[in-house]
Amino acid sequence: MTKRTLIVGREPAVGRVAERAGAIGVPACTLTADLIGEGEVVRTARDRDVYGILAVSDNAVVPVARAASELGWPNVGAGAAARTRDRLALHEALTAAGVECPAYRAVASLPEAEAAGHELGTPIIVKPLDASGGAGVGRVDNLADLSLAYTRAVRASGRPRILIESALEGEELIVDGVVRDSVFTACGAIGCAPAAPWSCVVAGVVAPPLVSLGAVERAIDAAAQACGALGVQNGSVHVEVIYAQETAHVIEVAAYPSTCRFPRGLIEAVWGIDTLANALRMARDEAPVVARTRERGAALLWLSTGSGTVTDIRGEDAARAIRGVEEVVVAARLGDVMGHVVDCPTRDRVGYVMASAETAAEAVEAAQQARNRCEIVTRVAVE
Repeated sequence: MTKRTLIVGREPAVGRVAERAGAIGVPACTLTADLIGEGEVVRTARDRDVYGILAVSDNAVVPVARAASELGWPNVGAGAAARTRDRLALHEALTAAGVECPAYRAVASLPEAEAAGHELGTPIIVKPLDASGGAGVGRVDNLADLSLAYTRAVRASGRPRILIESALEGEELIVDGVVRDSVFTACGAIGCAPAAPWSCVVAGVVAPPLVSLGAVERAIDAAAQACGALGVQNGSVHVEVIYAQETAHVIEVAAYPSTCRFPRGLIEAVWGIDTLANALRMARDEAPVVARTRERGAALLWLSTGSGTVTDIRGEDAARAIRGVEEVVVAARLGDVMGHVVDCPTRDRVGYVMASAETAAEAVEAAQQARNRCEIVTRVAVE
């Protein structure tokens, strides 16, 4: 009897990966929790007689890497996992290895943050050291606004220590790939568009990126260098890069597979690479399948709405009828109270559209048409 693979993390990520495991014939079992300890993972793996453990959300990366190392199974490496979950440790490892990244300072109080802001000069990016998914991340163009950004970052983390980075003006790219036996292979690169000049939130993504081939190649090289600097051994990785002044600067590294449509859906739609299947394979010490089976274009754009209570949702069917549109997902519901989009969690509360076509430009056009058809109407109550 083939032993099962243990999938560890939060819902709905665990459920998505378990469903994919069933579809490709990989026996699996799950451990779902918000707080996960290494000992719990080890005990569960032994009790259920599994082979291989896969972390599928940020809270599982470190305990799964430690547990897998203890049991002798493939994983990203306990040290590498810890460095991807601490932005200061990440920057220090990149800097020590000579990998380009933004200038940064770690601070533990608002006065220290203000001093760092004066030293680095605006614009700056304010980040929690340990939060994920863009929570608490903000851009500051005027130091008079730093207090609010610092407070939001601290609230997202629960700790007063945060990271201040120089904001780089350039093209944002995400490189999705796999590492096997410490060798990085890119599965694809994705271009990003910010929501607004003051925001760090990505409002749309497109693959292949609508940038020069040289920028993509440098971003991929930087991703490989970052994985080497962090000591990643085996697993899925996503590396965020800013390409500015002909240099690729690494700003974030995640060491677990994406379970959402971005970037997983774009990688599969454009190049035919099944990233979840690869993550499951590597957890079982099997080689990932990274050969491209097609070359297309795809775009995913998040929907927008105003602040207030959602009173009407229009245009979903019309958006779905547009040629090339694969998905229209409206997460907002009637009666929901919407606020400003300030980070990824608030953006994801609204929804998205995804389209594919022969080229990236055609996919963007179809996605833009679909987004324009969808209207989420809000009303602000007046006392």
